[in-house]
Amino acid sequence: MELGLQFEDIFCYESTVGITSAHEESLETAIPEYCPDITRIVDVVGRLIIREKLLNEDRCTISGSVKVTILYTSEEVVGLRSLTMSVPFSCVLDDRTLDRCGTVCVDGRVLLAEARAVTSRKVYIKVLPEITVVGYRSVKRRLCCSVQEESSIRKRCCNSNVCLLTAISEKGFSFTNDVILENGALPEDILMHRMRPAILSTQRLGNKLMVKGEMWFWTLYRGEDQTLHQHDAVVPFSQILDVAELPEEAEYQLNPQLEECDLRILRTDGGNGFGLTARVNIVIFSYQNRALRYVEDLYSTHFDTEVERQEITFPLMSPVHTVQQEAQLRLEFEGHEPFISVTDADCSSPEVLPAENGVTLRTTLHIRLLYLDESGTPVSTERTAEVCAGVKEVDGPVTAYCSAALLQFTGSACQVRIPVYFLLGCIGEETLSGITSLTLNETKPLDGPSLILCRMGTSDTLWDIAKRYQTDEEAIRNANHLEDEESIGNCMLLIPKVR
Repeated sequence: MELGLQFEDIFCYESTVGITSAHEESLETAIPEYCPDITRIVDVVGRLIIREKLLNEDRCTISGSVKVTILYTSEEVVGLRSLTMSVPFSCVLDDRTLDRCGTVCVDGRVLLAEARAVTSRKVYIKVLPEITVVGYRSVKRRLCCSVQEESSIRKRCCNSNVCLLTAISEKGFSFTNDVILENGALPEDILMHRMRPAILSTQRLGNKLMVKGEMWFWTLYRGEDQTLHQHDAVVPFSQILDVAELPEEAEYQLNPQLEECDLRILRTDGGNGFGLTARVNIVIFSYQNRALRYVEDLYSTHFDTEVERQEITFPLMSPVHTVQQEAQLRLEFEGHEPFISVTDADCSSPEVLPAENGVTLRTTLHIRLLYLDESGTPVSTERTAEVCAGVKEVDGPVTAYCSAALLQFTGSACQVRIPVYFLLGCIGEETLSGITSLTLNETKPLDGPSLILCRMGTSDTLWDIAKRYQTDEEAIRNANHLEDEESIGNCMLLIPKVR
């Protein structure tokens, strides 16, 4: 006869490895009429904007643009000028691992942004965006947690603690704020700007998630006296997100992604400054620690038992761990007090290298610097710095990014410090032996002694002996006056027969 089993269904997500694609895009276009003629291009910086992602079976289509800011000089006017143009892109990633994925997370960076003046009124722009896609697939795992009551059945249950990714959700919000300059400066034109959101804390309140964070922004601007200035600040924000679809008993990790952002000059009765506008998309990952209790083995003391099994693999995922380091550069300028601005900074894909007490993470930081030479001419240059961090082990993908640069001037020298963050993912698997069906077959009773003598093997357990002789663990303990199993290896035991 077939005995009924009770099962528990566990739902979670498994992820694909990161799928990366990079391709070149170019654009030749005339500059707007309000811009002065281009004499010399000083610097070019690109920022990636992802606007749409479309997943169809094992094909993911990503579209967006690279917003390119060109700093240049002109013989028509005094001072540095800027020009911002968008280069659209679209890429298709075909990968079988994306099949049956219901969610994809997209990230990217600009590997290359170049521009040259074709004429004084026309520019040729070339960009190389790199897109990385990670797919998430919802899976169901079924474990036998109980068995139909039957007096002859003996079962052994096991416990396993696993950390699972149980939900993913995306929420978007708009952010606006104003920043007044305390020094009374009068900005005439914004040449370049960057923003970066960061999440500081989260709190679940019913079906809502209270999110507190901050928006860092930096801008390079030209004052009314045509001199260069820069300003950076951190502006706090808070948002209440509807997360009714997410589990309550979970640990949330939020990944904010800046979509669109804009900075404008603000002139008010209270002072001059900047108005910030941004669109932020937040990917919310919900992790849960689950205590799984399942039937690992069973048998009958009166029937021959046929057990069918299946290996059940759980995709383990834990929140990302962050390791912080700092890159430092010292720049010397002879004979004059420098003006230096970090116009762009980016980290290469990290390397994982073996070390004596674990592993070493290494990334190369690429920095673009704008400065004025002795004659006051704006010049752009590039620098690199290797950043390393030691960790005990790596259990998943590793990425790196850098934060706002800190500049400290001492006479004719400038110390540049840039925080670098390594993000360590924790991904693994745990395989359990699950029972899928159980059949009991009638057996002919065998005549024999009600008590036999057996020698335990060094690796045998009481469960193994009881199952082999279709008896009961407790009966063996009572017959041999055993209190624990620690001292029964390779010894003689009396095995009573269960009637």
